[in-house]
Amino acid sequence: EGRKLKSKDGKAVVLYINELYSFLCDHNVFQRMTNLMKSKAKDDEEAEKIQTVGDSITYLKDNVK
Repeated sequence: EGRKLKSKDGKAVVLYINELYSFLCDHNVFQRMTNLMKSKAKDDEEAEKIQTVGDSITYLKDNVK
């Protein structure tokens, strides 16, 4: 199955970017990644939680209309 988001569909791309940004903000991903990168301690659990958010982004991409 191919991607549903087509880069030639400008409206869909803008919608996807806006939805993605909102999703990342809602899940505090930017701050969580910054904290993870700055931390001297290894935090596999937090990294896995962020990866789960990444998996959700794939779902969002495939279902944006």
